[in-house]
Amino acid sequence: GRTMAFHETAPGVLFAETELPLQAYRAFAADHRNGFYDMIGKDHENGGVALDVPKLPVVRVSFDEAKAYCAWLSRQTGRAFRLPTECEWEEAARAGAPGDTPWNGDKARCGRLANLADRSLAFGNAGQGFNYHLRDPEVDDGVRFLHDVDHMQEANGHGLRAMIGNVEEWTVGAAVGMNRDVATAAWEAGRKAAQQ
Repeated sequence: GRTMAFHETAPGVLFAETELPLQAYRAFAADHRNGFYDMIGKDHENGGVALDVPKLPVVRVSFDEAKAYCAWLSRQTGRAFRLPTECEWEEAARAGAPGDTPWNGDKARCGRLANLADRSLAFGNAGQGFNYHLRDPEVDDGVRFLHDVDHMQEANGHGLRAMIGNVEEWTVGAAVGMNRDVATAAWEAGRKAAQQ
């Protein structure tokens, strides 16, 4: 299997370089399925875009499943793994860059750092009713939907790839018992960047 690389984003805080691939998650939950990405025109023969590809990031994991994976990985490795706090995730995603995003308004760099709804998604969808809020014809990451964990050609300042866009990540909030899906914050940051 693939060996995960980790990078320190703050003293004592390590993040995996990429999103967790489905093949690695299946060592924990062998029967997990990513399923399909919905699409217009799907039917009984074509259920949509298949996501059960080993190098795609794992998706459709609940908060409790994500915590259970961290506990399992800790037992397997003898190292302590946990979900990051929202603040830790934000620092890891921004990587010390000024502004709201690691690309700081540079749309060409945005396409190399993030997988958002952009020119690639719009291509070939004319007349199909897609109306994604983040679509920006000036940005192109080269991927219509999800990309595999090895796709992003540029890492942020912490050496992390695909921290914004592609799939949603779980974090634990600052307050005890507070959970928040960080995709909302990433979506907002990406929307602001696409409008710059």
